[in-house]
Amino acid sequence: MSPGGAASMGRREWSIVAASVFCTVSAAVPPFLVGVLAIHIRDDFPFTSVHLAVVVAVYFGVSAAMSMAAGRIVRRFGARRCVRTAMVLAVVSLALVASAWNWQTLLLAQIAGGAGNSMVQPTVSQALGTVISRRFRGLAFGLNQSAVPLATLVVALLIPFLALTLGWRWCAAVLAVEAAVVAFGVPDVRGRDAGRSGTIQTRRRRRRIGGSLPLLMCGASFASMAGTNIPAFLTSSAADMGMTARSAAALQMAGSAVCVAVRVAAGWSGNGRRPDYLRPAAVMLVGGGVGYAFLASGSVGLFTAGALLAFGLGWGWSGLFHLSVTQRFGDDVAGATGVVQAGVYVGAMTGPLVFGVVFERLGGGAAWTITCGMSLVAAALLLLAQLHLSRAAPATPHPPEKEGTTSWA
Repeated sequence: MSPGGAASMGRREWSIVAASVFCTVSAAVPPFLVGVLAIHIRDDFPFTSVHLAVVVAVYFGVSAAMSMAAGRIVRRFGARRCVRTAMVLAVVSLALVASAWNWQTLLLAQIAGGAGNSMVQPTVSQALGTVISRRFRGLAFGLNQSAVPLATLVVALLIPFLALTLGWRWCAAVLAVEAAVVAFGVPDVRGRDAGRSGTIQTRRRRRRIGGSLPLLMCGASFASMAGTNIPAFLTSSAADMGMTARSAAALQMAGSAVCVAVRVAAGWSGNGRRPDYLRPAAVMLVGGGVGYAFLASGSVGLFTAGALLAFGLGWGWSGLFHLSVTQRFGDDVAGATGVVQAGVYVGAMTGPLVFGVVFERLGGGAAWTITCGMSLVAAALLLLAQLHLSRAAPATPHPPEKEGTTSWA
């Protein structure tokens, strides 16, 4: 492949993108599986909204605790080995869900799943940032970030085929088998070298833009606080409004499909044409805030429209966000991703906790109103991060890409 990039992605590029999607789906599915199946799990043992909030929060808490160390773990043991370990932990997590007899078992499942999940995103971002040519990097990140809503879509699709026929446990069992297959399908793909990161100029630039990382981390945290609530609590909120289980599952599927489409389209619209995509991500978060406001309205019609808007915009920002981090921190993608992902996981941990407590005490309207505020705060923080980046290191033309030896092995 020429240094200037090819007209289209080749087989090895597509294989690494496909692997990143399937790995991310398997690692991300445990908390959303429990969230979507909550109304069915309650038929077997006590499982309240507070239990659900704690279970989801623990998954993201473990992910956050390990995220910042994930880059060092990957560098020491190799990305391919770490991803396979993550998939094994995903299998353990999903097997525990399938065999759960109380809510504490579900808690143990999320601990295992969170440990595996912490290693996936830094590894994937590093791989996509070095394997995929800049011309198609936006599409690659859009496809990868579509994996999380794709996970909720897969779970929602399993409900009418398995949960309502054979039982909800079969959903977890099927996904455990899928994760086991993925563990053996991680490719060994060599890509472009990210470049030497030890030059004086690189270190100075890293110090200048490093001050934006706390803003990016906090912005990602608030965005995640809001976004995690939509797949975790939509079915419960829909049920409380009088929707049937099938209607709630259909709305979950439609919202997840919209989110997948938005993330891929947003990534395709970027494709490395500029180093920052934080402003478009902030605009999406504002649109998501409108969707959360609709969810708080109490009207079934507005609730349906708000779910689609919140899924598409309030949860569709992450592809552009991670693409921007990769473009700006190209000399240390795994390290920067680990920092911002810690914010994502902290937000995903605290958001459901806040939502669950407010939902139990004040109702769904108040909980979704607070979620709207979280989304708007996230938008403001991303705009501040963009301003800091623009002042610290104005955008410059990208250097030519070089072939190298970066790989998953």
